[in-house]
Amino acid sequence: MAMTTLDEKSRIAYPERRKILLAVISAIGLWLRRSRTRRDLRALEMYRLTDIGLSERQRADECGKWFWQA
Repeated sequence: MAMTTLDEKSRIAYPERRKILLAVISAIGLWLRRSRTRRDLRALEMYRLTDIGLSERQRADECGKWFWQA
């Protein structure tokens, strides 16, 4: 049975840590985008809501969601 050194173990684990880090960064980016989009939607005047085909109720429903909710 071959022994692995600590350095070899860290090289093996690196891709997995990198994958997790990228997933976390991606999730944070998505949450920030949702938060900004909902903030902007909240600030729209009624005539602009009508232009994009949303009702006041739809806006309230979307803006009432937490940033992690799709």
